[in-house]
Amino acid sequence: MVYQHTIFFVHLNLLVGFLTGVVLAEEAEETKLTITDSEAKSWYKDETEPNQCRPSNAYDGNYDTFYSVKDGDSENNYLKLYLGMVYEITRVEITNRLDGCCAQRIVDTVVEAQVEIGETIRATDDCGTITEYDSENTKDQVAQTYELNCQGALANVIRISDLSQDYWGLGHGISEVKIYGRESK
Repeated sequence: MVYQHTIFFVHLNLLVGFLTGVVLAEEAEETKLTITDSEAKSWYKDETEPNQCRPSNAYDGNYDTFYSVKDGDSENNYLKLYLGMVYEITRVEITNRLDGCCAQRIVDTVVEAQVEIGETIRATDDCGTITEYDSENTKDQVAQTYELNCQGALANVIRISDLSQDYWGLGHGISEVKIYGRESK
C-alpha cells in the first residue's frame, strides 16, 4: 500500500507540476525536537543543592528531576526553551512531577510558540493554556502529561508561563517538556 501511495503521489506531483509549474512536496513527518538551551526568570535554589530545580531539568529526559520556580517570585516568571532554529511546532507535551506533589499548580500554565531574533520577539502564537488537572491524582499515581496543540506555528522558542501569578507560579514543578514539529518550509 505504501508503494502504491508513493507512485500515486509521484504521478500527481508530475501532473500538477506540468500543469502549474508547481511541484508539491510531501509533508515531513513530525519528530521530537531537540531543546538546545533554556532560560528562566528564576528557579528554586536549595542551599545544599543549588541546581536541584534548574531550567534544564525540564528537558533532561529524567522524570525524577524537575524545574520549579523560586517561591514568591511568580510575577512575570517564565521558562523559555530554545530550539536552535525555526520549526513548524505541532505540539508540546508537559509532564508534572512524578511524586504527585503540587499537581494543581499546573492550572493556568500558558504555552506560546515564538520566533526570536536576538532580543526581539518577531512573532508569538498561542499553543494553549492548561485549565484543569486530575484532582484524584495522588502521590502513588504516575505524573500527568498535558498535550497542547500548536497547529504548525513557526517558532525557535517555546515560552511557558503562568497566568495565575500567585505565590507559587510555575512552582508545580515541570518534570519534562517535549516539543514536536517539523522543519519549516
